[in-house]
Amino acid sequence: MTYRELDSRANQLAWHLLDGGVTEGDAVALFLERSPEAVIATLAVLRIAAVVCHWTGGQRRVDRLMVRDSAAAAIITTAACPAACRATGTPCGPARGRR
Repeated sequence: MTYRELDSRANQLAWHLLDGGVTEGDAVALFLERSPEAVIATLAVLRIAAVVCHWTGGQRRVDRLMVRDSAAAAIITTAACPAACRATGTPCGPARGRR
């Protein structure tokens, strides 16, 4: 991945988050492994001045409580929407953003 591609994909996801109602200061939970997608998602969240909340995604009760207590405006994941999204009523979408 080039820096140009990284910049483009982070911008796409940032606009997708804004279109989805995420605003400055909102928390956005990241349910991602260490990967290029995690870097893209982190940059996108920071570009809209939102707060990045990294979530380990384990089945531990603490992780579920962290997502709920963060009042995340969105959860970004590469997997199918995790149960925590449904349990907290938080919108959940792919990290790749719009194409």
